[in-house]
Amino acid sequence: MTAHDRRRDGVVAGGRSPFGVVWGQVYGMEHRLASHRAEVFLPQARALGARLTRLFLYWGQLEPAPGQYRWDALDAYARQLEPGDEAWVMLASSSPWATRTPSSIIPSSPATDPDSYYRFVRTAVERCRGRVRYWQMEFEMSGPFFWAGTAAEYVAQLAVFRRAVKDADPAARIVLAGFLDGDYEASALEQERAAFSDHLLRAGADLFDLLDLHLYHDAETIPATIQRFRNAMRTHGCERPIFVGECNGPGFTQFPENAEVMPDVLRAMHSLAASVQAADPAEQARYTEDEHATMRALYARMAELPPQTQMFMEGCSAELERKRHRVNCRELVIRAVLALASGVERVCCFALAPDVAGKPDHVLNLLFGKYNLMGYADGALTERYPSADAFQRLAARLDGVREVRRRDLPGHPEARVFDVDRAPGPPLTIAWERRDAFTGEDAPPTRISWPWPYGAAHAVDVFGATVPASVSDATLRLPLSNTPVYVQPSPARS
Repeated sequence: MTAHDRRRDGVVAGGRSPFGVVWGQVYGMEHRLASHRAEVFLPQARALGARLTRLFLYWGQLEPAPGQYRWDALDAYARQLEPGDEAWVMLASSSPWATRTPSSIIPSSPATDPDSYYRFVRTAVERCRGRVRYWQMEFEMSGPFFWAGTAAEYVAQLAVFRRAVKDADPAARIVLAGFLDGDYEASALEQERAAFSDHLLRAGADLFDLLDLHLYHDAETIPATIQRFRNAMRTHGCERPIFVGECNGPGFTQFPENAEVMPDVLRAMHSLAASVQAADPAEQARYTEDEHATMRALYARMAELPPQTQMFMEGCSAELERKRHRVNCRELVIRAVLALASGVERVCCFALAPDVAGKPDHVLNLLFGKYNLMGYADGALTERYPSADAFQRLAARLDGVREVRRRDLPGHPEARVFDVDRAPGPPLTIAWERRDAFTGEDAPPTRISWPWPYGAAHAVDVFGATVPASVSDATLRLPLSNTPVYVQPSPARS
């Protein structure tokens, strides 16, 4: 079966939408980083057009003491599932009592007793058999931040995980956790990650059904990244469908202007990782203060930083925040289309809503805090950010997608034009021009044309604004910028 055939089977089978959302990092857990009830959020996800939801849960959260289970969070999630929903649960082996490195959230580490781990996983899967289809072991494993163990230890535990899941629900599918995009030749760290990933694919070839890929790097690298992982699976004889478990933008590291503050960001990340791994409260407090002090120092010189840095920070100007929202809406659509055109079967947006305290002295807030589609108003999850509207328009227009194919336009190397085959629905084309994500909107649009066998065309951009499109001599003419535009034969509704 070719990658093309797998894509068609994966997207169209059962009439499923390819789009999903992730619920933050903490669900129904009391923790020093967050205090959150088991939220009702699937109605909001469905309203956006997302029928796949991805949830993070933790061993110590569900089994706080040996043999003493607390299923509040898992049950609250399972109760919200309706026919047509797809559920994806990530179970992290984080535990204060059951793992080599005690922790409540991160890092996960090998179980001290594989039999106890098997019982926990099997019991969790049995509890929602038939309702949760996808089960994943760990977040992003190729680094010490999320996994305090070796690649060989990960594979050994994955074998136990797979056996427990399949014994509880043979129809369930195992997702191989969290491969990151990036430049795998850029640094020793990236090369270490690549070696870790290679070992997983080689030694764990028979232990997974799907591969999870996270896309936060420069959007233009997405096709090559997906092809690299597909080639790696093929090399080891384990080519499987690819799901994008996390995707959003803009990414902090994609702007060269942010390189100047990266030493501060990396220092804060190191301190955060050390604080959550520290067993001694005094040591934990010392690292936490170092993270906060580093971030406070960064904020103290916020006014002198480039706007590409400031837009990720709390308290940036209203004008810059509006611009960041526009960049976010474009990036959300561009990344999803590039991923689908590269053959992935599902794309999940991170994240639906905030669940970790959004404070300037948290480094994760700088990197990921503004990715949320929705927020809280008077304690209720009702506020919609512009990206929520962009996501909903995307999901509606690509509902029933069969295939996304890139169209090359001679003479326009920066044009990105994709034809969408969907059922039901008329043909759809999505187009934009490759430009700098931050400054690209400042340049005037470029007039682009391509063959159009229909009498007229209707075009609307990711913000819902009508774009003037004309058709003559079987040719479509359209002004194109870095804002993606949806084009289809008239008549059409915006």
